[in-house]
Amino acid sequence: MPDYPFVPKSNRYLEAGQFWALPLADGRYGCGRVMVVPAFGPKDRVHFVAGLAGWIGEGPPTETSISGAPVLEQA
Repeated sequence: MPDYPFVPKSNRYLEAGQFWALPLADGRYGCGRVMVVPAFGPKDRVHFVAGLAGWIGEGPPTETSISGAPVLEQA
């Protein structure tokens, strides 16, 4: 299982609610979240739905810091 924050390289261990840091150009961080796994049914081993959290922080996201942040977009 991944440690937080993690950099996703595969969807093998992804679960809805997991998150990762998105470094921004100004040195702050945004946050991506796993919304749905698998994306297209139980036999889908590749795709997942990701969401962009409405959160920006001075450091990488933590479970506490992103708690309650809305999802702005998902795909």
